[in-house]
Amino acid sequence: MGNVAGNLMWRGLGYLLQHMAQSLFGTPLHDMIKLITTVGGLKDYFSAPWLVYLIHLSQAFAGTLLGLTLAWQAYHLYIMRTTGDGGNPTDLLVKVMYGAVGIVVYPWAARYMIPVANGLADVVASAPFGSSLPNMSTNLQGTLSTAMQAQADMFLVPLLLLIGLVLLIVIFIQSMIRTVELIVIGVIGPVFSVGWLGNGGIAMSFWRELITLGMSQVVQVMMLWITSALVASPAQSIGHAIITPFMLIASLWVTYKTPSLLRQWTYHTGVGQAAGAGASTAIHVALMRAKW
Repeated sequence: MGNVAGNLMWRGLGYLLQHMAQSLFGTPLHDMIKLITTVGGLKDYFSAPWLVYLIHLSQAFAGTLLGLTLAWQAYHLYIMRTTGDGGNPTDLLVKVMYGAVGIVVYPWAARYMIPVANGLADVVASAPFGSSLPNMSTNLQGTLSTAMQAQADMFLVPLLLLIGLVLLIVIFIQSMIRTVELIVIGVIGPVFSVGWLGNGGIAMSFWRELITLGMSQVVQVMMLWITSALVASPAQSIGHAIITPFMLIASLWVTYKTPSLLRQWTYHTGVGQAAGAGASTAIHVALMRAKW
């Protein structure tokens, strides 16, 4: 009797997990993408008084640091010229101008990334899936039902789907984290700009981080779109239906890892340095126009 009751209890728990999984993933994944894009998009807090105060405080500190660095380098330049070792005061002046403009521009650039990233993510999320996926919800429910019936272990498919739900929640939290990270680099960006008086590496790292944050939002939405297309395609066979939950986990895991992969890509391909060089060129053109 005990074994029979135990088996009935486990079977009931298995069916309960199946029902929960089908209910959670019964909503079309396309709607989930739109929800994550709108609710989980980058938020603009740059007009909040507390953040405006922090940015102004950072700019004041960066301006002071820029002045002290300028005084120190000008003193060394004076020593070099008096001893006949050369030195280029024009180069120092240009670097100071870069730093001064960056102190003002860097917080604005961080804020401008919000509508750019959200707009690109919305375009990706609104992309049509084509005629091959006319009814994503029906296709997905049919695939899950086939996979559950084919599995000898009734707990495997619901467990995989619940893991997928956890990954979706983590991905959603990642989008919230990006907003906080954007606030942080917007506040400390003016201090980064002082790096123009050195070799420019710290100043260019600002652009690398900014591009990574913005593109992470877009690429993660794209990966969710790809995940939807993969798991909601009509199952052509029982094997296809069985492997679909595993494909869901694989796609969501890649989506979760996207920010770190993008950061490695920007560091190793020179994208951040190219963006920094482009920014310095734009600053130079603006200075030349202001001069004339």
